[in-house]
Amino acid sequence: MSKRLHRKIDGTYTFTDTRSVEEAHEENLSRIRELITAKITEAGYDEIWQRNAALGVIEGEQVEQGRAYITNLRAAYHDYKARLLASTSNGTLFSSNATRNYLLVQCTSGTAFIDTNGTASTANGIQLTSGQGITFEGSFIPTGAIAGITSTGTAQLIGRQG
Repeated sequence: MSKRLHRKIDGTYTFTDTRSVEEAHEENLSRIRELITAKITEAGYDEIWQRNAALGVIEGEQVEQGRAYITNLRAAYHDYKARLLASTSNGTLFSSNATRNYLLVQCTSGTAFIDTNGTASTANGIQLTSGQGITFEGSFIPTGAIAGITSTGTAQLIGRQG
């Protein structure tokens, strides 16, 4: 799978992306991990600093500031990681998880259809429009793969599982 930017003779550009939604999301996660690691290192909280803080070599306010800085960056990463994207191709939002005890999926833009058995369709999926969400907790929590699809275009979703 690839992505390419083509320049036409008339000076306009066409972007072609043949990656699956999952491949694009994984590539973005990888890049964000690299950026967060670089930010932590640039701020002086590299692996050696973190090890020394854990061992008690560094103490007090310096440790608290470093931990808060790192925690905020990691929280931003986990927030991004929870973002999901559905397209006109059936895609997995969450893999099967036999120990899942909570599941939330919320649509933040567009319209998506989700399914709790791994294959979503616009005919039998649970329809979520922008601003709507669904939560599974208590006695029924699906443990199969959670899939999503749209009838046209893409939809942004946020998901959490526990």
